[in-house]
Amino acid sequence: MHDVKIERGGRRGSGLSAGTRRAKRHRSGHGNRGRYSKRPLSQWNMIVKTSKKTDLRLMCQECKKQQVRVYPRTRRIELVR
Repeated sequence: MHDVKIERGGRRGSGLSAGTRRAKRHRSGHGNRGRYSKRPLSQWNMIVKTSKKTDLRLMCQECKKQQVRVYPRTRRIELVR
């Protein structure tokens, strides 16, 4: 038997993806950042995601070990007993 906890939102795992870490490194200093330079605001796609990824944390009641199940983007998740 497991205890189930739902976690949504926030950063999971290492926090930043490899591409984000690379872009952050290139943004420091002066001059043109090449592909990491920002485009004009008028060219941005202002699309907002309407769902979050969901983590289910399953904890064993006997040994207290946890395992994490990552589910795709969902608007709503429901646990049924």
